[in-house]
Amino acid sequence: MGDPAFRFDRAQGLQILKFPKGLERQYDNHLKLVRHLQQVNVYPHLDLAAYVARSPNATLARIIALTGPSSEVSKLNQVFYDPKAEAFVAIEFGNDWNAISPASSLSNVAAPGCTVDVNGLERDLRAIEEEIAAQLYERAAID
Repeated sequence: MGDPAFRFDRAQGLQILKFPKGLERQYDNHLKLVRHLQQVNVYPHLDLAAYVARSPNATLARIIALTGPSSEVSKLNQVFYDPKAEAFVAIEFGNDWNAISPASSLSNVAAPGCTVDVNGLERDLRAIEEEIAAQLYERAAID
């Protein structure tokens, strides 16, 4: 069995991008965009972890977890408006932002003017953590 104590670090800023079955290409495309934005020094300084379902019992097909200082996680809301991001999506995906979009996301850092539902966030994070701990996912290499 996996690590029953697996937990995302809640002391840091955290954002989880959820890609259910059928959105595997969006996951690949999203990682491609992130790598590009990291190379051109536009992406916030965050740790990136990716998880791929290894069991048909997994709720999601793919997960991207971003962790780091809350000040860096808060920049995620604006990074996609950067001209370098817009140009990349225009060239690579014909301006189709749906090509990189997760189905949903979770974050413990509120967007400006918003709040975080702490109870709902904790419930949803714990469900993902339990699936990772049960080895329904494997950590994917990110090149």
